[in-house]
Amino acid sequence: MIKKLLNHTGIRKGDVILVHSAYRKLREVTNFSPGDIIETLKEVITPEGSIIMPVFTYCFRKKNGTNEVFDTSNSKSKTGYLTEMFRLSDGVTRTNSPTHSFAIWGKLNSGKQFVDNPESPLGRESVLTSLLRANGKILMLGCGFESFTFGHYLENLAPAPWKDISPWDYMGVEPAGVSVDGETKLKELPGCSRGFLSFEKYLLEKRSISKKNFAGLSYYSLDANDVYNEGLIYFSKFPDKLICAKGSCQPCDSRRQKLKEAGVIL
Repeated sequence: MIKKLLNHTGIRKGDVILVHSAYRKLREVTNFSPGDIIETLKEVITPEGSIIMPVFTYCFRKKNGTNEVFDTSNSKSKTGYLTEMFRLSDGVTRTNSPTHSFAIWGKLNSGKQFVDNPESPLGRESVLTSLLRANGKILMLGCGFESFTFGHYLENLAPAPWKDISPWDYMGVEPAGVSVDGETKLKELPGCSRGFLSFEKYLLEKRSISKKNFAGLSYYSLDANDVYNEGLIYFSKFPDKLICAKGSCQPCDSRRQKLKEAGVIL
């Protein structure tokens, strides 16, 4: 069943894929364990390709000193059970960002083919740049653009007007990641991703993407470079649609207020 699902998505041997998933929904369709899903992914892609998953830990420095400390080997992923099982599986390397690390398997692990930029883990010269250079795909299994990590990359490169504005001041978060090896200054602090749903709607209405279905599981299989080109335009022209409605989201309200003080009205 898993292999049939993966074949249905169009991924093939040698592809480089960034995977987002809702494991609960995957399990309902396939009735397989995370280990089975991961091993089937590896079997389909083969070491000629690569699998990338976000294994974020959000170890930001906090003013009150209550922050967690990132350890590349031991810090658990906070982006879902499947990603944590992938991180622990054979042949996987983890990048060094204390806040937004990625787990990578396959050819991108050889030599210097993937880029690790802890100061801008979702920005220029990050793992997501490596995805584009490899003409990669973004596979979203059972989830929509509220889980679209690539949207933060588009925020940084477009750029969105709030790119350099932290949304987390109210939580005492400072622009640095903390690890057992010390602190890393951060160029950007990614915020809310619910606004990316407007980009999803835009692409669907343009028929630039289509939501597919397999045995009741909805998914997207996206060409990363196509989405990148569409996103640079959308994120530049319609930033007002990418930030949550006033009063509905504290991080977005924080950014909106700072933009207003700088003379930018969304």
